[in-house]
Amino acid sequence: MLFCFGLPGNPTAGDGSITGRVVSAEGVGIRNARITVVHAVTGETVTALTNAFGYYSVGNLPVAELYVMTISHKRYTFAEKSRTLTLNDSFSLIDFVANP
Repeated sequence: MLFCFGLPGNPTAGDGSITGRVVSAEGVGIRNARITVVHAVTGETVTALTNAFGYYSVGNLPVAELYVMTISHKRYTFAEKSRTLTLNDSFSLIDFVANP
């Protein structure tokens, strides 16, 4: 006996999110850092700015997809300017640290 609970090809999970923090080399949150998340296949881009404490959140991202994240700020530089990840669920603690 075969049971089917939906049409083949339907998504099995909802959207995911990426959250984290941007800090100085001393660990102080950096305000207004721009986080850009690009869907590697479609090229769709979503941006977020960090709050006064350096936290950011990017939501409504389809899961099981490849994304490239980049960071930029007017006053700070970052040794690790980009990250590539496959979003299988929601990711937290994707942090960036500014150069001293």
